[in-house]
Amino acid sequence: MRLRGIDHIQLAMPRGGEEEARTFYEGILGVPEAEKPPNLAKRGGCWFAKGSLRIHLIEDDFRPARKAHPAFLVEDLSGLRKLLEAASFTAKIGEPLEGYERIYVDDPFGNRIEFLEPFSGQPMGTDAEVLRADAVFFGALVRAQVGELDTLLTDDFSLADLSGGLMSKVSLADSIRSGKLRFEAIEAVETSVRFHGPTAIVTGRTEMRGRFDQTAFVAQMSVFET
Repeated sequence: MRLRGIDHIQLAMPRGGEEEARTFYEGILGVPEAEKPPNLAKRGGCWFAKGSLRIHLIEDDFRPARKAHPAFLVEDLSGLRKLLEAASFTAKIGEPLEGYERIYVDDPFGNRIEFLEPFSGQPMGTDAEVLRADAVFFGALVRAQVGELDTLLTDDFSLADLSGGLMSKVSLADSIRSGKLRFEAIEAVETSVRFHGPTAIVTGRTEMRGRFDQTAFVAQMSVFET
């Protein structure tokens, strides 16, 4: 027997707080609401899920968790802080933690939430760090940040295109720069990481939506290790 990971994080909220929860967790943090099973929906509360991240808000004899808390790895911590503060949530700088920047915020119900981002240049030695690198890459594609892609990708990088051919780093950058290729959303689903010496292999499914030559596309890429 061994632990494999965390299925979900559960936080309490007062009765009737669903709309406030949706505004914070979906509207600001960008984690969409997920449908609850019918036998649990009658209990109130709401669930949120994005890829392997699952947050469950339950109605309970409510007391905010002001010390015990979840900690979420994020991309662009400074940008998230601006979003939170624009919505009148106070971000507190955390005590130094080697390799990370971090802030704390109380959710609408007073539950303490931590957000962390590894400092750039840190070596990737954990699953979370590898998956964060994937998320940074996907974010650069969606934002069409060609300069960031040039920094992230090696010169021998290649990506399978919609016709089954291979797109090089240069051709990918040219297509994005010209507007011929545009990614609107990319989501990694059911991902896991395996290390082989210094090499990390990410397996799972990636769903992409965008436009190529003004034609909308939806693509799914699956990677399995045998």
